[in-house]
Amino acid sequence: MTDEFDKLQQQYHDATIDERNRLWPNFIRPIRQKFPGLLEEFEDNFSSGEYLTEMFSQCMKRVLARLDLDAGRKTNAQEDAEVFSRL
Repeated sequence: MTDEFDKLQQQYHDATIDERNRLWPNFIRPIRQKFPGLLEEFEDNFSSGEYLTEMFSQCMKRVLARLDLDAGRKTNAQEDAEVFSRL
């Protein structure tokens, strides 16, 4: 199943929006079979804001790890992160 799924995943990645609509059922079926409930869990996390919060956290880690940002810009990013976390 992995080789077939990898092939489907690449097709889906390379597809236009119209093609993705056509590929969706065949793409999602193996995910549902291998990981029951995963998509529903993702949807719950996405709609609750948990996904956005985690994505923001990962972005902040990458920002603070950048060597090309001076201390002032990193401080600004940390302040912005604090404001975001209070929302």
